[in-house]
Amino acid sequence: MNDRQIFWDNFKGILIFLVVFGHFLYQYAIKCNGSLADDIFVIIYLFHMPAFIFASGYMSKSERSQSKKSLLKLLLYYLVFNTGMMIFLNVFKGTQVNLLTPYNSYWYLLSLIAWRATIKDLSKVKGILPISIIIAILIGFWPEFSNVLSIRRTIAFFPFFLLGYTYEKEKLTEMLEKKNLKKTLIYLGVLITAVIGLFVFVNMKNISLNMLLMGTYKTPIDTLYRILIFVIAIIMTILVLLVTPNKKIPLISNIGRNSLLIYLVHRFITLVTAQLIPYENYSWLYIIYALVLTIITVYVLGLNVLNYKVGELFNKTTEKIMDPENKTGTYIKYGIVLMFILFLLIRPINMIRSNASELKEETSKREEKLPEESKLEVEKVTNPIDNSIVISYVGDLILLKDQITSAYNEKTKTYNFDKMFEYTKPYFESSDYTIGVYEGPSAGGEYSTSNYNDGLKLYLNFPDEFASAVKKSGIDLVSTANNHLLDKGKEGALRTLDVLDNVGLEHTGSYRNQKEKDELLIVDIEGIKVAVLSYTNFVNYYSQDKIEKEMSYITSLIPNKKSKLYDELKKEIKADFDIAKKSGADLILVMPHMGTQFTHKTNDFQKEWNKIFANYGADIILGDHSHAVQPIEYIEDTLVVNCPGNFANSYVKKDGDATSIVQIYIDKTTKKVVTSSIVPMYTHEVEKGYFRALPIYDIITNETLKEELEQSHVERVLEVQKVVTKTMLDEEIGVDNLQERYFILNNNFYKNKTPFITSNIEYKNNKLYNLISNSKSVTFIGDSITHGTKNGGYGWYEPLMNNFKEIRVNNISKGSYTTKLVIENFEDEIKKSKSDLYIISIGTNDIRYRYEKTCSMNEEEYIENVDKIIEFIKESNQNAKIVLLSPWTTQETDKVSKISHEEKELLIDAYSKSLEKYARDNKHTYINQNEYLREYFKVNNYNTYLTDAIHPNSTIGIELYSKAVLLSSK
Repeated sequence: MNDRQIFWDNFKGILIFLVVFGHFLYQYAIKCNGSLADDIFVIIYLFHMPAFIFASGYMSKSERSQSKKSLLKLLLYYLVFNTGMMIFLNVFKGTQVNLLTPYNSYWYLLSLIAWRATIKDLSKVKGILPISIIIAILIGFWPEFSNVLSIRRTIAFFPFFLLGYTYEKEKLTEMLEKKNLKKTLIYLGVLITAVIGLFVFVNMKNISLNMLLMGTYKTPIDTLYRILIFVIAIIMTILVLLVTPNKKIPLISNIGRNSLLIYLVHRFITLVTAQLIPYENYSWLYIIYALVLTIITVYVLGLNVLNYKVGELFNKTTEKIMDPENKTGTYIKYGIVLMFILFLLIRPINMIRSNASELKEETSKREEKLPEESKLEVEKVTNPIDNSIVISYVGDLILLKDQITSAYNEKTKTYNFDKMFEYTKPYFESSDYTIGVYEGPSAGGEYSTSNYNDGLKLYLNFPDEFASAVKKSGIDLVSTANNHLLDKGKEGALRTLDVLDNVGLEHTGSYRNQKEKDELLIVDIEGIKVAVLSYTNFVNYYSQDKIEKEMSYITSLIPNKKSKLYDELKKEIKADFDIAKKSGADLILVMPHMGTQFTHKTNDFQKEWNKIFANYGADIILGDHSHAVQPIEYIEDTLVVNCPGNFANSYVKKDGDATSIVQIYIDKTTKKVVTSSIVPMYTHEVEKGYFRALPIYDIITNETLKEELEQSHVERVLEVQKVVTKTMLDEEIGVDNLQERYFILNNNFYKNKTPFITSNIEYKNNKLYNLISNSKSVTFIGDSITHGTKNGGYGWYEPLMNNFKEIRVNNISKGSYTTKLVIENFEDEIKKSKSDLYIISIGTNDIRYRYEKTCSMNEEEYIENVDKIIEFIKESNQNAKIVLLSPWTTQETDKVSKISHEEKELLIDAYSKSLEKYARDNKHTYINQNEYLREYFKVNNYNTYLTDAIHPNSTIGIELYSKAVLLSSK
């Protein structure tokens, strides 16, 4: 029995040490993706909690552990420490108070209470283990099972508790009796091999924290990841069990015996440490610091005297609470209730304090910031923005069943949708005019009948309060021409117009009679008159023929070519444009409801009608209906916004949570469209079934708002940013190049550029600088570092070329390219480039990938390929000057490389020497920028400058790389 107790103390001691060590690494692993800290963190998280829960299951066999007193004591620990963490985070980090979702590690206490309270009965269920595993896997498909009261993790981790509970004491005794040094060493060897294998695995696979913490699945493939994590956790738990000694070990045995207090207190220490040593200062040495801090922390918190005092305090408090005649216990109970009530008052007090004057101040700040924050790289674009009106546009304002139900207040018997617009309201109010799409009726009676894909027939119907919320949000005009217009029949469509009129919300797209339909809507925006036309491709449950025969006045239809009404309806649309042209309006804006749902690509119907609208005279086309962001494009001078996405509703699959505000700038003098921009947004489930639209800029820059989101949501925000920018701008831009809005003009994305300060550097003897100065055009040839693949499209050379405004720059490069791929894919492009100067930086991927079909496998082959590229250049311009850069150096955390870091760096140097000799023999310019970069990163943390182990970020990273190349040029 004594051996068994020591064994479990050692087992828990090993695990609690890993728990604390993992939390010391936490922020550095999250922030420094791909670092050694990240790898160690992921490996620990792959098994440490399942193993700990297994031990908890084994320790829960006794009646004492399942007793009311034991459960109450665990609850008391939770209330004290979770509340302490809640206050700590609120005071020092501004984290919003959340009463039902546990903070940090304290979910485990609630789960342990649930497991111990139910295990006796559940363990008797036949086949409970496979049933629990199946449920644990399937639960990931259901976001409804959130971490409120630790429900999701309680279910997902339960199989490990059950395994521990059903693990027979006799088997443990047998295992301990068979233990000997030889077997332990063999098992230790297997464990070390398994850990090495996990290092390789985590370098190959991106295992997110959401997966490790049993979060909701983002894609079906996440199911396989969960199964794999379960398998790894079980194997690692068995191996740790096999190597755990059953003799006392200094420190380990003691901290295992006192693991509870260590678990409860250590997170405060790790969080304070994270503030004192921010992630920007991370280097691999921090792992050593974390190890030392872990030893100190577990030693102090594991002291017997400290644990005895705390344990005694909670034991006595628990006994007093359980004794109905004990006055102190009664006071404690009332104190807990009073504390809960006080916490409930926090949010209403904050709402009262958040008054209108603060909102006004924030709005004015945004107005002042707009021109400054939205710098464009072309001066002719920047200046007119200062003299422009701004029209903001959002797509489908739509409410499904859950969104309506969750907005209902039982006490007031009313609906409140204001939270949907809380963070977009400043954007709308700082615009001169804001337009949306009211996609559904406000018909009274039964509201929206279903959600997407729930098997029920969908008839939309919004409470009247929604119209009021839309108006209060700052939206000035809505289109009502959409496929849900007649979901509640003609009467519902007509009532909707009354509701919109009552709240003062201007509308177009559906009408009470023909006279109303014939009246052209012209809105005056700061003196610019805009004619607005609105159409829908179809209406649910009604054919175009039926609508035209029975109520042609109700809306305006866009016909399909196969329709018998095609010619007739097309003539009516042409007549609408003719009237708009004669009206004296400065611009014609058309709002067509068309496209394929849940796709980021435009279909043939959209393409056809966008061209027709443009030919008829549309200056601006604001499309919607796809419930997904779609590209912004120009048809000659016509701006086409195919779809900005949903505003905010519960359809978040297929990137339905990726959306935007589109802003259009119209010059006050010329009354023409100058440019447009997008504000990327994320749809966030703030409460069960209740969704709101959050600008990503606000999420990233507002720490309070960011803390309201679970880690899985923050990870999704990073993906949404890329989805929105890639789709709408055709340029994937991560949050490392975060801007409040991104501009596009004439199908070209305009980026803020990092200025490169040259005033303190002497250039008269710098060969590269002189070569560029004497050129009219420069072509860069390279891979992802030149292309800017990983940082939003910023090539390494951009800060350097900012010194040469008149020189034409041509970029021929692509992510992951090698010398062979350049030859195979860029031959024609290089031959047509006709530049005076060519700067070639290629070869890193030849070394990193080592694929014979696409890579130069040795220096000779590398030089042959470079020579072939230069042959293409000479066909373009026989007299062109050539600059050859060494293959770029990389960091040791490079996960893609097939060889070790040391071998890779040796090859980079070998290829570079061959390139230097080739350049000298052929009278080309050679630059080895790697020496500068290597020396720089010896004293500066590369994570500050790179997006990963290789690629410079879009600000100080590309500036550093430009400077490295320039200063290395003699």
